[in-house]
Amino acid sequence: MTPGIEIVPGRNRLSDWQRIYRDDASVELSRQAVEAIKASADLVGEILASGQAVYGINTGFGTLANRRIAPQDLAALQRNLVLSLTVGVGDPLPAPVVRLILALKVAAIAPGASGIRPFPRTASARIPRASTTSERSRTSRITSPWRPMRRDGFSSR
Repeated sequence: MTPGIEIVPGRNRLSDWQRIYRDDASVELSRQAVEAIKASADLVGEILASGQAVYGINTGFGTLANRRIAPQDLAALQRNLVLSLTVGVGDPLPAPVVRLILALKVAAIAPGASGIRPFPRTASARIPRASTTSERSRTSRITSPWRPMRRDGFSSR
């Protein structure tokens, strides 16, 4: 594996993405990105603690936007949201494509506007290793490098 790429919001160049795709470069979030992610998650925590209803954080979506979700059901709401956005059709993608997709997802989260809970800076560095399900086939399913997947395609947690 080649030296890693630091994900810095708005600063990564095409050559960085090419190294992730072609050279198996690892990925790490910048300190700036980690701080922004934490600040965003802290804001979501403050909203939840205030009891204020906020779309998609503690309410349903779409036609259910006026429906308040009970605190004990919020984790399921967020999990179901993520699952509703996943799809898999056809043959598994080649591992370099999966690595690049996951690195781009990390870059999309890096500015800290999502409210996602912080994860270790080094978790994103596992993308190249986590994206390969079979070294022989060099193909992979798109899975989160932080949440192992079972053979049936569902999260093991």
